[in-house]
Amino acid sequence: MLSIGVVICANEISVPVLDLLKKEGCSTLSISFWKRLDEKKLFEIAKMLESYDFEVTAISIFGNTIESDEIKLAWKKLIKNNKIFGTPFITGFAGRVENHSVEDSIIPWKETFSDFIDLSYKYDCKGLLLENCRMGDTWKRGKWNIAINPSAWNMMFNEINDDKLGLEWEPYHQILAFVDPLDQLENWISKIKHVHGKDAKTNWNKLRKIGLYDKEKAICDALPSFGDTNWQDIINILNKHKFNGSIDIETQNTTFISKKDQILESLHYLNNLI
Repeated sequence: MLSIGVVICANEISVPVLDLLKKEGCSTLSISFWKRLDEKKLFEIAKMLESYDFEVTAISIFGNTIESDEIKLAWKKLIKNNKIFGTPFITGFAGRVENHSVEDSIIPWKETFSDFIDLSYKYDCKGLLLENCRMGDTWKRGKWNIAINPSAWNMMFNEINDDKLGLEWEPYHQILAFVDPLDQLENWISKIKHVHGKDAKTNWNKLRKIGLYDKEKAICDALPSFGDTNWQDIINILNKHKFNGSIDIETQNTTFISKKDQILESLHYLNNLI
């Protein structure tokens, strides 16, 4: 069954925020840490959530998983402690050999994630998901992530063919790449296990004038109901394939609190579609 919730940074989670989300019809939480896992906060959140019936769908750690020992350790700690949140996915960037190509990074990625997969079986973790945000990376070079497009995904799933490994996906990154998100969702639904509620809004007149690489942007992030995507189409595809997961609304480079009203409006919009 499809559920609707929010992505929220760990340091923003508090009793007043949880009370508000519950009141407004939020069913699921995706909890994220940026570049550093705060273990004390992790266990505080788990204790706090004992008083609520939210389903925690994902716990995320974002950083360069291949090159950072701290990020690798964070993945392992989240996998080992996944049960304190029920049955969440553990998610984040695939990582990258800095300033090298996707091909150059595949073997180090495989070594790293093969260890994670083994650990996920040992600790009965639901699965490990690769966030598809490009973070400015290209095929030839970058600093963050090689799981940036279908060609890379095919290479990665050929290297590690395991049901524990999947994708964390959203329309926003596809629209930025001029990919049809609906077509991609249909084609990759078997690997997509968690959906972020993040869309894009394209200013076509501006795009025709400045292109993609200007200091200004003609394609900007948007919450569901404010962007280019018909989310009823997204939900119809998910339901057609009996997707048993959540759409968790995510903002771009902002906090939950700073966009609270828009997020809640988007939450109501998606809840009315399911």
